[in-house]
Amino acid sequence: DTTSSRIPTGYFFIPFFPDIARPPNVALFSYIRGPFVYCPVLLELFKHTWLSGLLKCGCCGYSVKVNKDGNKYYLVCSGRSNLGLCKQAIRVDLRTLEESVAAELERLLAECPDIEADTYEDQAYTSALAEIDQKINRLIDALTGSSDITMAYVNRAIQKLEGQKQALLDERARRQSKPSIHLQRVQFTPLDFEEKKMVAAQFVKEINLIDDRAEVIWNV
Repeated sequence: DTTSSRIPTGYFFIPFFPDIARPPNVALFSYIRGPFVYCPVLLELFKHTWLSGLLKCGCCGYSVKVNKDGNKYYLVCSGRSNLGLCKQAIRVDLRTLEESVAAELERLLAECPDIEADTYEDQAYTSALAEIDQKINRLIDALTGSSDITMAYVNRAIQKLEGQKQALLDERARRQSKPSIHLQRVQFTPLDFEEKKMVAAQFVKEINLIDDRAEVIWNV
């Protein structure tokens, strides 16, 4: 590691933020040759919120990072702090934002009904089998008035589809012989940190932050 305000040619860099005081106007970087960088300090920054990876500056589009100062957390546009490309000052409170997003996730999850996992599987098999039957029926219709060469080709295609159909029937029979799995609704609040991150990533596309406002873009 080296302390410098300049970036050496041919090197990629990532910001490095140790919990120590440093002189003003001096950027501290970790230089590593190559396009891929591993930095435990940056990984530690992602532990401040389960919304990490979803926060974007609504002004420049760069990611928003979380800086911790004692017990306080500050949202900072990386386009501003790292590259000086943005003048946006974000004044959104991180914990208030988390509470708002968590409340909406709880509402969305509450709308998901309790189901049997086997119900989804059986529907998938039924749909696949119906599709195969439709293909077979179309091929049978095509046999009318076909030449010997065409008829041989169609018969081979029908035999192939019949084999796929039987394979699906056998697989469905094997799965139906296993114990059923009951899927219950997920409650967001009791989830641990990593589980919350996974759930949030499924429902939220990104969160754009401008000044003291937050715009949540949902995947649903």
